[in-house]
Amino acid sequence: MKKTVFTVVAIMVMIAINVTAGALIFLDIQFFQTPETTIRIDLIEVNLVEAVIKLTVEMTNPNHFELLIKNLELITFTDTGGKTVQTLIKDEHVSPLESKVFTATAHVGFNGATPGFLRSKLTGAVGVNLLGFIKKTLPLDISIITSVENVIQSLSSPILHVEADFKEVTQESVNISVKVDVYNPNTFEIYVESFLVNVETETGENLGNLVIKGGEIAAKSSLIYNGTGRILFKALESKRLMINVSGAAGAKVASINKSIPFYVDAQIKTPDLDTLLSDMSMDAVIRGDYKASLNGLIDYITFEVNNPHKITFLARNITVRLYRVDDDEECLIAEESLGEGIIKAQDVSSFNGKLVVPYPKLLPLKGGRLIPDGLKVAVKADVVLPVFNYSVQLGVVGYQDLRPFN
Repeated sequence: MKKTVFTVVAIMVMIAINVTAGALIFLDIQFFQTPETTIRIDLIEVNLVEAVIKLTVEMTNPNHFELLIKNLELITFTDTGGKTVQTLIKDEHVSPLESKVFTATAHVGFNGATPGFLRSKLTGAVGVNLLGFIKKTLPLDISIITSVENVIQSLSSPILHVEADFKEVTQESVNISVKVDVYNPNTFEIYVESFLVNVETETGENLGNLVIKGGEIAAKSSLIYNGTGRILFKALESKRLMINVSGAAGAKVASINKSIPFYVDAQIKTPDLDTLLSDMSMDAVIRGDYKASLNGLIDYITFEVNNPHKITFLARNITVRLYRVDDDEECLIAEESLGEGIIKAQDVSSFNGKLVVPYPKLLPLKGGRLIPDGLKVAVKADVVLPVFNYSVQLGVVGYQDLRPFN
């Protein structure tokens, strides 16, 4: 009997505890707190057709029981009639006193007209499901407005990297090639009508400029623009040159139009003159007209230089040497200077002179044949660019075969 009474009492106590606990849980659930929600909307790109937005949602569960997030959706409207719906999740659990992050990217069409703002609405439901019979659900409806115009108005200048190279040289100028690498840091397309490139010396003396045609640059991307022009020849006198690139970057999305000027300086090293003029090759020809006289053999020399380049040089120390050739041996028998003269740009320049060889000089020194195998004429000259004291040597050799049979 006592055992039966004890059992009944124990059951009654357990029921009371469960009822009390259930009541407390039910009461706790009835007053559960909705999750703390932080929303961030970033306008990734804006163009004439659409906007691309990125949504980041962080939900923190402040309750001591698990929450169920259901049918979380991002609905984005424009004030011009555009709309897009992006489903983030169907069902997701958030543990007690913990956080979860949800992200989504959406494309919002403009329907032919750029909106002034985007209104993003986050919808869904937050619920509790405990022991299969205690349920509670609350709707979630949060709105955020993003200004499209403010994004365009915050236009950032493009980031420029400049390189230059020197090409053809003329008497007055140097051909310069400029490459401008342009990066658009904005989240929307920008355009640059043109780039003005100005070249100066280290002391600020202007050497010339050129204009490079620009174009459109997509959001967060780079393009390279190239241009060529001419600067003053005196640029080669400087060790370093300053290149200034300026212009205006603009953004236009339908009725919203914004522009901002930009300016960048770059310092480049002036090329080595030897390197720049390394391809300044010239063709030279020597002609000899031999005639006998009472005083000896006279060789009338014509030295011709064909200069295909657009720059005039000075020829100095033009020296002619005549050699007697016997087998593999050469013997200098006459030497004469033709002085100096101008090698004209894109022209053939001639230098004339004569060599007088006394007859005894024609005789072999150590016996041998009276008539040599041949006569060799060699001409050498220093080709000078006087302004820079630049000099290279130009030479040509001519051979007159005197053997009766080859």
